[in-house]
Amino acid sequence: MGGLSLAFGVSWLTIMDRLGAWTWQGIGWARARRWLARDVAQGRERKQARKDAAITEQKKSAARVPPRIDTPLPAVPKSERAEKERQAFFV
Repeated sequence: MGGLSLAFGVSWLTIMDRLGAWTWQGIGWARARRWLARDVAQGRERKQARKDAAITEQKKSAARVPPRIDTPLPAVPKSERAEKERQAFFV
């Protein structure tokens, strides 16, 4: 091994250093993928929860009885005496 190192000009410390760096990069990549997968799964769960809540609210609103709106009462005609009093008051 020492001869190969001298013949090719390769340092074993450099090889170990690079292997260690690649190992840590691989571990970092695996962690990032795991975190991404967890975030995607949580996003799907939250989206499904929102969808379920929306469906529940739609069912509640569909079951409600719409309010009954009565027609307005006919206007009461004003008497001539009241009109004269109003005009006399504002003059």
